[in-house]
Amino acid sequence: MTVAERAELYERLYKSCKAVDPVATLLGQFSEASPLDQLELLREALSRLVSKEGYDCYCPVIVCWVRCSNYVAQTYEIYLAEPDIKDFLVMFRFHLQRIARDSEREDVLIEGNEGIDLKLLYSEAVHTLQGWDDALAWAEMVLNRATNKGCEV
Repeated sequence: MTVAERAELYERLYKSCKAVDPVATLLGQFSEASPLDQLELLREALSRLVSKEGYDCYCPVIVCWVRCSNYVAQTYEIYLAEPDIKDFLVMFRFHLQRIARDSEREDVLIEGNEGIDLKLLYSEAVHTLQGWDDALAWAEMVLNRATNKGCEV
């Protein structure tokens, strides 16, 4: 399954995704902001994502302009080469994947949606890095939903 096919599947399966509203709010301000303000907007969105109303999880630190975009699971750090919404969402999904390793928190990736299970998220992947396809497709799905939500307002 390609990442695009997986993103389309996620569009159908994730009936309610907790990341859409914070990202829709972010999209309205992001393109016009300075790079430093973009970083602050990402941090505000992150605060909403990790809140009790969001994913109710530990808040990772966002570091920008230091190295290429990646996630450091041991220290809960999201590194971004530049303030970028899609890179941020991919790295945040890696954060959620780390949290889901705890059997009591597996649902953090599924968000209570029927038809989604851990096997679906990780099987039929194109890339060998486990979770990469899921993170890319999830980020794409969130961006598509947030963009469409922003158009409805």
